[in-house]
Amino acid sequence: MGSWLFEFTDNKMNNTGYIFVENSNTRITLLKPGWYQIHLSTELNGLDPGIHYYLRMLKDHSLEMYIYHFDTLTSTNDLYIDTFGFVYSDGTNYIEIGARCDSATTNAFGIGSNNLNQFSIEFIST
Repeated sequence: MGSWLFEFTDNKMNNTGYIFVENSNTRITLLKPGWYQIHLSTELNGLDPGIHYYLRMLKDHSLEMYIYHFDTLTSTNDLYIDTFGFVYSDGTNYIEIGARCDSATTNAFGIGSNNLNQFSIEFIST
């Protein structure tokens, strides 16, 4: 199975007291204990045909949840995704957003135009 992480390269943080980005911009440490909402909007390009893909959130390097999953049809296509999820942190946990597919020979897909990509994290409650 193919597996890879999203890299967050243009980080704009409103309050650094809640999150810290590290590990070549793939790991986000949730610094305050409580519930966080994550939101991902992105366009995926270069998907291989006939493959099942999973977008997932890892917490402390273990699967926390699948935030989106889909099958591609018999032709290569692009896909726009808009999804969200909730995660609890004890103040030391980190999350990573990644993808996985059911084919060991599938290449990682591309991410579309920067205008269509957004990832946000919002602290909700303790």
